[in-house]
Amino acid sequence: MTTKRWLLLALISIQISLQAQSLDNAKQMYYYERYNSANTTLKALVAADAKNAEAQYWLVLTNIMQGNKAAAKATSDASLTANPSSPWSNIAAGHYALAYDDKPAAKIKFETAISFSDKKSMANTIIGIGRAHGSVGISQSEPDYAIEKLNTVLAKDPQNAEALIVLGDCYRRKIDGSNAVSNYMKVAPTAPQNARATYRIGQVYKTQDNCKSLTNYFTEVTTKDASFMPAWRELYDSYGNDESTCFNIAQARTYLDKFVATSDPGFEVDKIKMEFCYYSKDYTCALGLANEIGKKYDENSAIEMLAWKGYISDKLKDSVAALQYLDEYLTKVKDPKTLDPKVYKKTAEVAAKIPGKEAQFINYYNQYISKVDDPKLKAGAYMKLAEYYEKNKDYINAASWYTKVVDIKTDPSTLEVYKAGLMSYNAQNFTESLRMFTLYANKFPDDYRGHLFSARCNVALDSASKQGLAVPSYEKYLAIAEKDLITNKRGLVEAYSYIIAFNLSNKNDKATATAYLEKLKLADATSPAIADFEAAIKGGGRAPAPKPVVNTAPKPAKTTTVKPVTPKPVTPKPAITKPTTPKPTAPKPPKM
Repeated sequence: MTTKRWLLLALISIQISLQAQSLDNAKQMYYYERYNSANTTLKALVAADAKNAEAQYWLVLTNIMQGNKAAAKATSDASLTANPSSPWSNIAAGHYALAYDDKPAAKIKFETAISFSDKKSMANTIIGIGRAHGSVGISQSEPDYAIEKLNTVLAKDPQNAEALIVLGDCYRRKIDGSNAVSNYMKVAPTAPQNARATYRIGQVYKTQDNCKSLTNYFTEVTTKDASFMPAWRELYDSYGNDESTCFNIAQARTYLDKFVATSDPGFEVDKIKMEFCYYSKDYTCALGLANEIGKKYDENSAIEMLAWKGYISDKLKDSVAALQYLDEYLTKVKDPKTLDPKVYKKTAEVAAKIPGKEAQFINYYNQYISKVDDPKLKAGAYMKLAEYYEKNKDYINAASWYTKVVDIKTDPSTLEVYKAGLMSYNAQNFTESLRMFTLYANKFPDDYRGHLFSARCNVALDSASKQGLAVPSYEKYLAIAEKDLITNKRGLVEAYSYIIAFNLSNKNDKATATAYLEKLKLADATSPAIADFEAAIKGGGRAPAPKPVVNTAPKPAKTTTVKPVTPKPVTPKPAITKPTTPKPTAPKPPKM
């Protein structure tokens, strides 16, 4: 072999080695979530070799994580054109389809990738499929499909660290933290320096707000690899967010510095600096940085800053500006389906502070309700609307919303059931009011209000008093109220009068009427009805007919059974928008 040929082969070998090294560096940057660095290296690799399907695969993933849908699609299409039979090209296309809500197309591409794989490449193909399902959003993922495939890899290679991590990620998509952690922990014995497995365990504990455990695991990550930016970010997020049990703004400063030092410069770094000002309660600093960021980056970044400026302005007591920013944010977000529903709640709360913005308050709370599934969150929103309508004496709407509160809760409070019944009563919807007060009486039998209002509803529904529907409830009321003749005087007179009238007019039972008349005299000797009743008993007069008692409800008081609790408004707080969100979405507002 000639010297020239040896030199040529050596140069080719060096080039291949350098390309492999560059690809490994890009993958490491991807795992460090330094997507700008990864993107730069991968673009160079693809430019140098349009058939480098593996580099194209990682570039597609990087573009997805950066939220650059167009670039991801272009790279995926180019890879399929250049390498139609490559497993990498087909996995990339499947990952793209899954990230953008096309599960059927994704599955076709994944199965195609498997069909093109040989024994040597099969493990990487299946791990890539698992990586896709383990990194996209829960609604997009089909974790059971990926788990089944990954188990075939681990059956042959139980110590495959990447397969174990990806399997753990897929279990997280099933909300199965136990199996996720179990698989992550299997990595340590064979790959003790694998920081990513330890990082994932820390993330599981972070979802539980377990400060001690998350701190231990994330700190262990930084000990293994001080350049692992995501761990520094998670530590900052936990200590810099005042909704976290770890909250310690001084400690957060240290973690922030480490995060910045290990990150690529860009939007996320600038945003987290702004967040630090926010959580440090330096709202002027936060607003200034939000304005700078809005001008410095792309349109989506500017839109996200509108939400932050709304939250910050609210903290600065400038409700008008806050509403303006939040309104603009909601108007400009390109895909409303990607919105965090809580932004509607926050906007509604801001609108409630401004006279004349009642329509917006109602509209935004209704939008929030339509987009949340959690019964507790819905109940809180129902209560806010109910209180608003009650304050404005719109008893029909107040009754409707209070009733929704009761119906959605498994164990509504005394106050909630009482208000639902009372608002229906004041709206003269006696059938619905009776339903609520019957529930109240059954749930809190020692509280006189349920029995009293059940009786009053029956009086209204049985206007001729021919059936005496109110008698059983009045009798239950009397069994409680007669213990305090002074405090309960008004209700006692009402109950005695009804029972006397019913016995005289409908049953001609003068003996029972006389017995209750004596009780009436004891409760209120000056009652003008006494003379009429006495005349009717003697046969010389007509007993007065019972009448419904409307809008005379006593205010609810504390009972020994359940303490009434009025839900307190919760001020939503911003939190970090993670760059690891698998599904590209519209810019997210601060989380509550």
